[in-house]
Amino acid sequence: MNINRVILMVLDGVGIGAQPDANKYFQRGPEGKPVSDKSAATLQNLSRRVGGFDLPNLEKMGLGNIIDKIIETEGIANVEPRYTPLCFYGKALEASGAKDTVFLHWEMMGIISKGAALFPDGFPDEVIDAIINADYREETKKLGITPETCKCLTDDYHLKGIVKEANIPISGTDVIKLYHKSHAETGNLIVYTSADSVLQVAANEAILHPDLLNAICKKIREMLGSNTELGKKYGVARIISRPYIGNDPEHLERTSNRHDFPLTPPEQTLVDRLHESGILTIGIGKVASLFDNRGFSIVDEKGKDSNIELMGRTLLAMERYDTGLIFSNLLHFDQSYGHRRDVVGFYRALREVDAMLPIFLERTGENDLLIITADHGNDPTYVGSDHTREYVPLLVFNPIASGKLMNSQVPYECLSNLGTRTSEADIGQTIAEALLGTPCLQNGQSFYRQMKEALG
Repeated sequence: MNINRVILMVLDGVGIGAQPDANKYFQRGPEGKPVSDKSAATLQNLSRRVGGFDLPNLEKMGLGNIIDKIIETEGIANVEPRYTPLCFYGKALEASGAKDTVFLHWEMMGIISKGAALFPDGFPDEVIDAIINADYREETKKLGITPETCKCLTDDYHLKGIVKEANIPISGTDVIKLYHKSHAETGNLIVYTSADSVLQVAANEAILHPDLLNAICKKIREMLGSNTELGKKYGVARIISRPYIGNDPEHLERTSNRHDFPLTPPEQTLVDRLHESGILTIGIGKVASLFDNRGFSIVDEKGKDSNIELMGRTLLAMERYDTGLIFSNLLHFDQSYGHRRDVVGFYRALREVDAMLPIFLERTGENDLLIITADHGNDPTYVGSDHTREYVPLLVFNPIASGKLMNSQVPYECLSNLGTRTSEADIGQTIAEALLGTPCLQNGQSFYRQMKEALG
């Protein structure tokens, strides 16, 4: 099994059961009371809520094999284990001290982090004052915008203010519904956080052009960078612009013009190492932005309107590039359905992905690995609106390996089972060994050799 291309597709927010440390991570429950993540289980809980899944392709690949089902409620309803699954299968632990998208994508690429600052009471005045009083003259003039044409700016190119009541951990859909009227009337921006280390800025596209909102968020990232005094004092993992459209608070819609501004990875990642070795690294969707675009040869941010479009962009990259790492993130499980606790939408998205998987299997060549996993959970049946601390599923496909697994007389649990990986860094370490010939990352245990040995 000689590998020269890896397709890594992250189903953002598709967890597979609470981790042992889930009781240390919390959601905002009824009346603002904290509720731990200990009962979260995205796939299991969702499957029971919808009366059982219809995911024939994920079942064939081995999704039902991942869970050691002792009692019925522990499994994924209507997804059974296969005696001869198409894939190597397992699950991986979130080892980083945060359930944030940025840190867990870094973990996949070899960096295990302690996490970053959280803001359960909102951002302190020092941070808010710095945001309001920064000079946005350069950013506005580049876009041909002036205080006369922008309701959010003062005459001296500062922000008019923020909606003070919104400066709390809150759902992104709830915050614009509650505070759109104030934003529209005053021009004050909606600055808020969540249970993760994130500062989000929402604005209506009719009031603040999304390009200027992105420029403002980029400047906030610079102010809260890892090398600034403010950044060292209040380390925020990610700044996110959240443009939306609409006038009726009951019918507002967030748009795909959002942008993420994360901290720069503090160490080399697998993406950096591959890039330095002359191996193509292709980021699809928001992936590259999670690494501050560092180490990516090609960045394709198109197709962010739906998971189907993102899968289409991934297939297009597979057609164009026959070597390297193609790294994509299907963000809508998380952004559109998990945070909104939209059970129907989340399940519909799973079925859409399942329906497209045969195309991926067909186009995965004998020198390819197709790896399907997640970064964290986001249980749409759970309380709150934030990520849930969960194991992530792991399915690894190669057509030659699959043929041997299917024809083997040895029980699947002896050959295909990758077990419970102690960190998501095992994924990156495996890719490193496959593409670079050595497991060279600072964290993670490669399962590449285990796969080769299983095949003889």
